[in-house]
Amino acid sequence: MGYIPAEETFVDAGKSSFKGKNIEKDEFGRAKGELQRFIQLVEEGKIKSDSILCIDSYDRFSRLPATKSLTLFLNVIQSGIGLVFTGSYEKRVINSTLIDKEP
Repeated sequence: MGYIPAEETFVDAGKSSFKGKNIEKDEFGRAKGELQRFIQLVEEGKIKSDSILCIDSYDRFSRLPATKSLTLFLNVIQSGIGLVFTGSYEKRVINSTLIDKEP
């Protein structure tokens, strides 16, 4: 399957994944971080559920405690989004099919 890069990019420069600032929402429920904005666009159907999100490494995605990080990871995967960690050796698309096949 081929992929077409999106016209829009999401950059969370200066937003801490350690403190979860990349997934924070404001008092109106709007995304404060770009990862949260991406997630909201997927939920709204503005980003197709078979899209992929490229991130340098998992620690750029989340450095939250393991249970919160795992929940975030699974929510993204279960929404139909594939993740590619571009700093990894394999650089393969991690999605629900891969996880179910290779737990």
